[in-house]
Amino acid sequence: MRRISCLVLASSLLLAAVAEASCRIDAEDIFPRDREGVRLTRPEGLEQRANIAVYRAPLAVNTDGAPNSYHPEDFLGARLAINRIDNGIGIRRANGQALSVQEKRQVFEMWRTSPNWTVPEGYRINWGNVIAATSTGTPCVFQSGPQAGYFGSLTALKNGLSGAAAGECQVNDQLDQRVIPAIVLRGGASNPLTGFGARTGDLVLAANPENGAVIAAIIGDTGDGHRIGEGSVALNMALLRRTVQPRNYPEALRLDTGSIAMAVAVLPGTRTYRRVRPYTAANISSRVDAWAAEHGYGSRDALAAALLRCSEGL
Repeated sequence: MRRISCLVLASSLLLAAVAEASCRIDAEDIFPRDREGVRLTRPEGLEQRANIAVYRAPLAVNTDGAPNSYHPEDFLGARLAINRIDNGIGIRRANGQALSVQEKRQVFEMWRTSPNWTVPEGYRINWGNVIAATSTGTPCVFQSGPQAGYFGSLTALKNGLSGAAAGECQVNDQLDQRVIPAIVLRGGASNPLTGFGARTGDLVLAANPENGAVIAAIIGDTGDGHRIGEGSVALNMALLRRTVQPRNYPEALRLDTGSIAMAVAVLPGTRTYRRVRPYTAANISSRVDAWAAEHGYGSRDALAAALLRCSEGL
């Protein structure tokens, strides 16, 4: 009993020390498009391997990987889909010139209703990396189940499944953004997170400074460089303490955190740390807890406290 009491006391002292420690900043940079700051940091007294890459930014909502994300008969996501077609499929003139939303809809309808989905002359349509493909190279549409009629949607991070286990349109191999807390690593090499070692599959901890929500997550997707912050439906719902899944795109947009900047910590180099696949919210959470314990933080709560403290001023 005395030994257990001593261990508890030692653990409490460690947590208190981490909670009160100042932050050592190893590097700092700016995401070029939205000018959000990114910092590689850790509490003083911890080893360099405890570094976390932190930023504060509002989070747009990402739906890719959800089987109800895109529907070919609901371009604007008004009735059936939780995202707009032109957020997953690039539609432009052949010379690269941008089109209005109405022009995109017209071109898409010509393509969708044509034999063998032929791209209209003078235009180009790019759906790779977001929409799943069939064995013949055309976009994959679910033929059965509750998602029948929807396009299969992809994420950069996979569950490691193949063949029959991957399911129709590879649905089981993707991270369903409705149930997996995840962020998007945007901007490629221009994102300081990448320079600080962040990669698809790394673990993440996100916190809402306004309501105290703390959520374990993962880097589940990649995207363009318009803004640094983007979270899955599941992550944004949890951070905002919402419980009702969106049924269409306008409802999904309400999961954008708006003016509320979330604090996000990426744990660089954790892609394979205690990895369990298929990914679930539960096994991601367990891995973040284990990493925090093994790297001197002691607990997820202490890691969250360090995230909030070390991201101040960003």
